Amino acid sequence: MSDHSVYDAIVVGGGVEGTAAAENLSKRPGTKVLLLEQFPLPHSRGSSHGQTRITRRAYTDAFYTRMMDFCTKYWTNLQDASGKTIFRQVGYMAIGAIGGDFLNENIHCMTVNQAPYTLLSSGDFRRKYPMLSYGDNVGCLLDHDGGVLMADKALLAMQKSFVSHGGTLRDGELVRRLVPGKIVQVHTDKGSYRGKSVVLCCGPWTNQFLAHLNIRLPLKPIRISVCYWREQTRDSHSPSHLPTFYDHKCCDGHSIYGVPSLEYPGSSPLP
Repeated sequence: MSDHSVYDAIVVGGGVEGTAAAENLSKRPGTKVLLLEQFPLPHSRGSSHGQTRITRRAYTDAFYTRMMDFCTKYWTNLQDASGKTIFRQVGYMAIGAIGGDFLNENIHCMTVNQAPYTLLSSGDFRRKYPMLSYGDNVGCLLDHDGGVLMADKALLAMQKSFVSHGGTLRDGELVRRLVPGKIVQVHTDKGSYRGKSVVLCCGPWTNQFLAHLNIRLPLKPIRISVCYWREQTRDSHSPSHLPTFYDHKCCDGHSIYGVPSLEYPGSSPLP
């Protein structure tokens, strides 16, 4: 099937980045947008699937902290529009060595952006979160606006929002090649499309996709393993007792992310 109309933008890749780009473009008055995804939706073959993701204001780069003003409003509006629970504000902890660069940079970014936080000493940290075991030199910054995004629900809500704003979503359709030009031609395994611009959000398939254009980007896909740890004390890792967190090299030099036991009661995921 070929579509002879000309789109203002064609987005390749229906993960969270491609969907977000397509949805944002579709909200511009008079903008005709096509979103192409190679796999039937929903699927678990990329990096956007899963139940939970961490969201936070606390970063070591002030740009991200500022950007979260927009992001927090966006998730709230998307949640209201979808009628689904997409964001749970359970808080977020940046865990690191007291006096170290990591905690100090988080403190700086939160302070200059006037974001609410609480700094816990090692003693206060251990008393407030006894389910975590750290030494005397480790403290944390508690980001009150942080929490958990329900990833699969959020992605579905974004895709529905895109379509509701007039966007065209075609899944199960593999893009085989692009033909550059003033009007770009996009050829798939099911047809051809034309667009004034193309946005590529292909993830680990990017270089495979660009090979016919003799373009190779320095991308290295990384596999992240997620372990589920069973609670030693019942309900100790529930959202009412444990925020999301990032431990910066406090566990034998390794860094660990953690999420409360939302997916499987009694088990907490640690990517």
